[in-house]
Amino acid sequence: MKFLRAPMAFITWLSVLIAPTFIERMALASQTKPWSSTVFSPSDRVIKCAVALSKPTFRTKVRFEWKLMYATGPSPAALLTTEYTTKPLERFARSCISLLGDWPAGAYRVDAYVGESPAKTIDYVVVQPESV
Repeated sequence: MKFLRAPMAFITWLSVLIAPTFIERMALASQTKPWSSTVFSPSDRVIKCAVALSKPTFRTKVRFEWKLMYATGPSPAALLTTEYTTKPLERFARSCISLLGDWPAGAYRVDAYVGESPAKTIDYVVVQPESV
């Protein structure tokens, strides 16, 4: 029976190595909201996105595409596409987008890709704070 256990353990270990890398978690945050959020204010100049990969793999390319869905008022001319390549034993990738002025109120989206395959999407909104 010991003979059968060793090949099974090797096959399990090999399947983990061969299995594709995917995104386990994805979250957005800003300086005023350091926890995961999907609602931001126009004064949040920097919005950050972080992803956790399923396993640490060397040279995994993670691409972030920041998109404007619709906005009121003047909108940014073009949003951003960034690419991050992981280092050895690294499971996390991050990207951020910033604007010098206030963000226009509206709906936005960030898409994350692993390699060339779409992996996860988060929709978020920028809303004007209600005046009291």
